[in-house]
Amino acid sequence: MNITTANDQKLLLAVSFGTSFADTREKTIGAIERRIADRFPDCTIQRCFTSRMIRKKLLERDGLKIDSPEQAMQKAQEKGIRQLIVQPLYLMHGFEHRRLMETIREAASSFDKLKVGKPLLSDDADFCTMADAIRRNLPAPEPDTAVVLMGHGNEKKKKPIPADVKAESPSARDIHDNAVFAVLQQTLRDTGADNYFVATVEGEPEISEILPVIKERGFRKVILAPFMVVAGDHARNDLAGEDEDSWKNIFTRSGFQVETVVRGIGEWEEVQDLFAAHAAQCMEEK
Repeated sequence: MNITTANDQKLLLAVSFGTSFADTREKTIGAIERRIADRFPDCTIQRCFTSRMIRKKLLERDGLKIDSPEQAMQKAQEKGIRQLIVQPLYLMHGFEHRRLMETIREAASSFDKLKVGKPLLSDDADFCTMADAIRRNLPAPEPDTAVVLMGHGNEKKKKPIPADVKAESPSARDIHDNAVFAVLQQTLRDTGADNYFVATVEGEPEISEILPVIKERGFRKVILAPFMVVAGDHARNDLAGEDEDSWKNIFTRSGFQVETVVRGIGEWEEVQDLFAAHAAQCMEEK
């Protein structure tokens, strides 16, 4: 999706991994893009997906062409656009973000100005904002109810963080990879939300680490929800699916009453506002 304006000289690329699910795509990625566009009416907003597989599927199945960041930057250069802003729609400074940064560094010399916004959770204020947003959007209705958030996580086998990774952002408190989930968990605890738990589907902590704690605490009910921008395959299958190893069935077999929420956090106004704020901070930097 492109949101165009009269001024075609300043371009903002809204970059995400992408999703092939149309309903969650427009409720999450589309909503974030619209919030950014509302805040910057003089800027063209262009959607980019980094997943080649998703782009291919959308093109073949739906006839929908979405550029990769590399393709979008090449086209911008050919159009003579001199000011480029990139706002990652990632949760954290993880593997996908670092790969995007490599692409940006390679293209930087082609533009007069090329600025990059921060992912969703980058410093202390972001974690506090999200802890509050979690409690508002996923309230635990009863004291015997635990809320379990499924993050994606980075696999341990991913390549290590480069020594200069903090140069990507001016924040001295940038948190990287699976450490994001530990910080979010602690932030929830610090704000009194001790019935909220965070685990990941492909990183750490794993569900096997939090399940015994939830049992020991005596909770009877569990609300499962994705802590991902979109409610895609992981939310629909790994969290709420009917397979034996879905989180829903793991908790059900353990004796809990289970409710699933299949809704990406990109639908939350707080998330949309935070991404727009990071884009604004990026634009204001000298």
